[in-house]
Amino acid sequence: MFIKTTNGFNIGDWTKTTMEHESLSGIFTKGSKVKITDIDPIRGYSIEDEDGNKMIEIGWNV
Repeated sequence: MFIKTTNGFNIGDWTKTTMEHESLSGIFTKGSKVKITDIDPIRGYSIEDEDGNKMIEIGWNV
C-alpha cells in the first residue's frame, strides 16, 4: 500500500504568506492571501493573489 505524504501545498491551495516575497514587479507582504499556481520541483512555488498579481519560483517557504 502507498500512503502519500503531504509535505507542503498543492496547486490551487489558498494560504497566507509567512514572509515577505520581493521581485522586480512588486512585493507580497507577510500575511498576503495567495493561491499556489505552480510547483517547480527545484525552484519551488508560484503564487498569485485575488487581484491577479503573480510571482513565480519563490522557493519552498510561502
